[in-house]
Amino acid sequence: MNHDPDAASSPTGDVFEDEFNCAVDRIVAWRLRDPDLQADAAAGRLVLNKVNVAKEAGRSRTKLYECGSVIARIDTLCAGPRETAHDTIANLRSQNENLRAERQQSLNAAAAMLLRMRDLERRSDQAVRRAQRQAARPDPNKVVGTVIKFPGGADDT
Repeated sequence: MNHDPDAASSPTGDVFEDEFNCAVDRIVAWRLRDPDLQADAAAGRLVLNKVNVAKEAGRSRTKLYECGSVIARIDTLCAGPRETAHDTIANLRSQNENLRAERQQSLNAAAAMLLRMRDLERRSDQAVRRAQRQAARPDPNKVVGTVIKFPGGADDT
């Protein structure tokens, strides 16, 4: 929307609104009339805000706040570029890929845990059976079927 400050008739019917819109255009294009704003632009400190628009237009901020469409335009321009659909899709694809990788890592960790649990269960079953066999023996030091002769002629049998 280009606003010509030298236009004879106001397209919106409001002279102040046109002046503020022209000031916004000049600030965006860096073709400033106000010497203070020119100094800020030369120093790299120029920003688009309501104060600078009112200053560039040579009007008060109070008058600027009466022009709702100009305020909305300034807020829109200050918000910066919006994310395009292409950027959104690229971000979503990246997030999906990260989630797939995270899901795969979780599945791998769960599978490894399951294998460790099965091994532990097998070893604990073996230990339980071994403990039951040892508890069933009457004398753990006696070996069945072996007779040992002790010197002196006496044996425990």
